[in-house]
Amino acid sequence: PDRHPLPKGIGDAVRLQIETLLPVRAHPIETIAETLNSSTRSLQRRLEQEGLTYSQLLAETRMRLAANWLKKTDMSVAEIAFDLGYTDASNFTRRFRQKTGVSPQAFREIARPV
Repeated sequence: PDRHPLPKGIGDAVRLQIETLLPVRAHPIETIAETLNSSTRSLQRRLEQEGLTYSQLLAETRMRLAANWLKKTDMSVAEIAFDLGYTDASNFTRRFRQKTGVSPQAFREIARPV
């Protein structure tokens, strides 16, 4: 398993919670706030103080995990989409292409040397 350094701020703590809870589909901000022993509004305020938003952290975490899984696993694009909480693979593929400029499959081919 990947080792994570101790969170340095609320943004790092939220990223870690999102990553931990994504596989069980528990990533609404209310759930994350609860795991951090905070109200939703307090969490939002603390993130704002670091110049962050929850939706930004969720999107960043999803893309980082997607890239990692595409490089290091044989999971299908549909499996990755599902594990990241997307309703279907086409939504994930569209979002991935917007962020990276290539499809998940093309990213995998580029990232994995033959």
